[in-house]
Amino acid sequence: MNGKLGAVTYLIMGLCLLIQLGCVYYVDSQNGDDRNPGTAQRPFKTIHRALQVMRGSDTCYVRDGIYVGDLTIRENLKGSPSHLTTITAQPGHHPIIYSQRMMNGFYNKSAPNVNISGFTIHSAEEVGIYLHQAPGCQVVDNVISGSSYGIVVESSNAVTLKGNAVEDNLLWGIWFVESDDAVIVDNIAKGHSDCGIFADNSTGLFLRRVVKFLHCILWLC
Repeated sequence: MNGKLGAVTYLIMGLCLLIQLGCVYYVDSQNGDDRNPGTAQRPFKTIHRALQVMRGSDTCYVRDGIYVGDLTIRENLKGSPSHLTTITAQPGHHPIIYSQRMMNGFYNKSAPNVNISGFTIHSAEEVGIYLHQAPGCQVVDNVISGSSYGIVVESSNAVTLKGNAVEDNLLWGIWFVESDDAVIVDNIAKGHSDCGIFADNSTGLFLRRVVKFLHCILWLC
């Protein structure tokens, strides 16, 4: 990054911190450049670059295009219950994350209160969206297929899964591990070789309008 563009990016981040509001960034795989400051007019090219720049309670809008997976959301991106960190498709856009030969589509590693929404995620070696020690997160309106597991929620309480289509993954559609009090609404899971939702040592799950499961709707262990 040249000095001038880097200074613009850090100026935006500093202003957001001063007024204690989240910044807004944009990503465009077709017209962006990771040397840009990430504004609507001069977007980043990759989601990876946006995740490097973002801080807690920021918002990232992702435009149409095909993006590389293995997107790690680290603890410094944690939001608050009233101001979630948001990584989402820009309204009217349908970004695709292609993760062949990569472990995960999104991996949230200990960042609470993050919203991931509006993505189509294909072919992760392990998990389409993996939440680990990330309570209060929201996974909304995503399409996940061709992975070993669609969504894994591990050691993450009070998570919301809403409007996701989790289809044709190798093993389980949605797997809860030691994660309590989840809200699971309007999701579709079908075409898996095993259970639609597998809940391992997880309690207080609230399910509503969960449809089209193969073999079983909910398996509790």
